[in-house]
Amino acid sequence: MSCAIENLHQRLDAGQCRTWWMRRLHPAGPICPDCNTSAVDQNAERFRAGLAVICAGCGKRYSWRTGTLFEGRATADERQVYVVAALSIIGVATKIIAQAAGMSTDSVLRWQRRMQGQ
Repeated sequence: MSCAIENLHQRLDAGQCRTWWMRRLHPAGPICPDCNTSAVDQNAERFRAGLAVICAGCGKRYSWRTGTLFEGRATADERQVYVVAALSIIGVATKIIAQAAGMSTDSVLRWQRRMQGQ
């Protein structure tokens, strides 16, 4: 195993990885999953910073993780899951992905299933 790929996720910027996920998971921007009210001003900034917001329309609390493969996984590192996604797309072996993401092979397989909607 090359040292160049081991724990690759640690060399990635967490904010940029979160932004990458947000653009894919919320292409229309920050919108309440309950009432479809768009977050504006400070709420939109908080959402983009990865923080929870309170919907101005219905009062529900939500974040960029709500309703996505990240929901309920508050400790998930966006950098690790980014590495899993990027390397899975190009067909890298699970064992190598696990080393690059700093995860077990079982965790990689679980994230791959989540990304496939299973």
